[in-house]
Amino acid sequence: TIPVLVDGNAGGGNAINTIRLVREYEKAGATGMCIEDNPFPKRCSFYDGMQEELELSSTFCGKIQAALEKRLDADEFAIIARTEALNKGLGLDVALERCKEYAAAGAEGILIHHKGSDPQPVLEFAERWYRSETTPLVSVPTTYNGVTYEQLDDAGFRLVIFANYGIRAIVKALRET
Repeated sequence: TIPVLVDGNAGGGNAINTIRLVREYEKAGATGMCIEDNPFPKRCSFYDGMQEELELSSTFCGKIQAALEKRLDADEFAIIARTEALNKGLGLDVALERCKEYAAAGAEGILIHHKGSDPQPVLEFAERWYRSETTPLVSVPTTYNGVTYEQLDDAGFRLVIFANYGIRAIVKALRET
């Protein structure tokens, strides 16, 4: 009964593979999938020098549309689009423009990713986003973990993913030991 959101990374490389991922995750019982605009094969954007470019937004929008059109249960399986624009140093304007395209393509949630320790870019993104958009925002405060839930909620984020916190605590404890 607990909803599961799957990290679909770069959507499997192309729209056909994205469709396959959606259907397999649906069959497995997931309730949604997040895909990102990193080109395939995906490299973790938290490491410097990894994949400096983003996938063409038109290509990524095609993946979003394919996922939406070919999912088996539109009422039970959400498609969330994630941009890596801030992680690539492309700035808020590029992140906003790309995410507006993703929302126009039908994404049911927008995940703004940020690898800096200061939450301000994410909070500013949200403030600017809700001036003209209504698609809900998602946050993953992995590196800016000093931000509070209340700050994110006040900014309008509707889903907060506390990713890898257990693993990070274990690694920290092991290092200290």
